[in-house]
Amino acid sequence: MQIADEATKQRLLSCAGAGAGGFLTAPPVSNDLRMGAAVFIDAVRFRLGIRSINAAKIKSTHVCLCNKVHDQNNLMSDIICCPKAGGSSWIRRHDIPKNKFAEIARQSGHSVTVESRVGDDERRYRTDVTINDFHGSAKAELDFAVTHPLSKGNLQRRCIQGIAAEAYAKKKVKESGLRSIHAPDVFIPAIFDTYGLIHPELVKVIHTLAENHINQSATDAGYSVEQRMMLKGVVVNGFMQRLSIAVMKGVVYNIDGAAKAILRNNGRDLQRKGSLTTGRSEVLLSSALRAQFDSLDVT
Repeated sequence: MQIADEATKQRLLSCAGAGAGGFLTAPPVSNDLRMGAAVFIDAVRFRLGIRSINAAKIKSTHVCLCNKVHDQNNLMSDIICCPKAGGSSWIRRHDIPKNKFAEIARQSGHSVTVESRVGDDERRYRTDVTINDFHGSAKAELDFAVTHPLSKGNLQRRCIQGIAAEAYAKKKVKESGLRSIHAPDVFIPAIFDTYGLIHPELVKVIHTLAENHINQSATDAGYSVEQRMMLKGVVVNGFMQRLSIAVMKGVVYNIDGAAKAILRNNGRDLQRKGSLTTGRSEVLLSSALRAQFDSLDVT
């Protein structure tokens, strides 16, 4: 870590954060725990700091839709954050984890509303997910965002784990719509970063959902305190795995959409030459891992 640059340090800190990497350990036993081969490979490459399959085709002479040539040393971050190349896929990057969280909250026994407006004035504020019975009759209004910790603005901050998510959470709290939410209702900034790190406020909500899920499913099971804690840990881990997969699907869609937009802008033919078989997937993934290993300074 001492010899790594700031971007590498921040990436590694994010990858070690709460919830990040859950997609790597998720057993593919249901649709929301599965990732396609190409999506999984690009997610792993992104986590390792390697360009995605399509981003690797972008050359130093390729001009982006913003009429700039992106820095090859920081290409992935540039295309993710570029409003012309990656902007069209920001909505999906935001909506996939948002919708997955709403699904988890419903399955935990809560009444959930998506995209509701709060406040009584003409400039009513819209929150992404509302848990109508978060604590009794009190509502929890959650506003989601997926921020990139390696953006130029975030790299100017101190190199601390979760600093980008914390900065975005403070931004959400300062927005004028918060004034429309009154006690006992609460506003919760639901922030992820692009490596899957979950902001502490959202982690607390996930724990609350797990408690409610257990109460709904095993009210009279006679579990001891230790058994309930173990069961809660399993439920929380499962929720985080599902959210991790949702985040990475959105991020990969963002990366792939941006890369394809730049390639099309430069006249590259993007016709697929065949499906990504399991064998080819393993070759691509092993190549990525080998490239990462070869780049390490082991002297």
